[in-house]
Amino acid sequence: MAELQYIWQSLMHRASAHGTKTSALSPLVWLAAISMAGLGTALVASAPPWWLPAFCAALTLVTFAAVFVAFAYFARTNPDALRSEKFMLTKMALEKSQSVKGDHITGLVDVIISEGRQPLTPPVTPPPVQGPGAES
Repeated sequence: MAELQYIWQSLMHRASAHGTKTSALSPLVWLAAISMAGLGTALVASAPPWWLPAFCAALTLVTFAAVFVAFAYFARTNPDALRSEKFMLTKMALEKSQSVKGDHITGLVDVIISEGRQPLTPPVTPPPVQGPGAES
C-alpha cells in the first residue's frame, strides 16, 4: 500500500512539476482520458448494469467531440492558445527583447528612435574600398 501511495505521489509531482498547462486543450484531453478509463472499467467489470457502459461510451464520445470542436475553434480564432505555455512565454520574451538592448552586466536600455532623433551611437561607416588601379 505504501508503494502504491509513493507511485501516486511521484506521478502527481511529475504532472505538476512545471506548474504550467500545455495548451488550452489540456483539461479536455484529461477529461477524455478519464472518461476512456471509466469506459474501460465499465466494460471489464463483471455484470454491470446495462446503462453504465452506455453512459460511459456517450460521455467519451461527447468529450472527444468537445476536444475536436475546441481544437477547430482555437485553430481559427487563436492558434497561439494551442501552443504550450512555455512556448508562449518564450515568444513574449523574444518579442519584448526586440525593443530592449543590453545584457546582464550593463542592464537593459529601451531603444526608442523616433523621427528626427539620432541613435545614441553613430552608425559605423566602412572605409572606402580602393581598387587595384587606385593611387594612394
